[in-house]
Amino acid sequence: MAAQNKKILTSKQEIMDYIGCSHHSFRKYVENGLPARYEEGRWMAHSDNIDDFFRSYTRICMKNVIKTIPDEDIETPVKLNSTSKPPQSPLKGTSKP
Repeated sequence: MAAQNKKILTSKQEIMDYIGCSHHSFRKYVENGLPARYEEGRWMAHSDNIDDFFRSYTRICMKNVIKTIPDEDIETPVKLNSTSKPPQSPLKGTSKP
């Protein structure tokens, strides 16, 4: 018999591993409606419900919020023209003491 995908996640760590998030992000997602339950000292969730939650969660438009996100958290390609130089590492050219 072939192994089935595990649908029911039975610990906080399993849920965090499934999502790929930190403890801080897990708490944020639960506060925002992540479908997980805490009963008798353990967390439980169904992976299909988590998938549905993230389909909805990531559907929210960030148009009005994008201006509040620091530039270093937004990945944008660097455009170079013929007169500009590529960015240099801050460590380049420093000498060791």
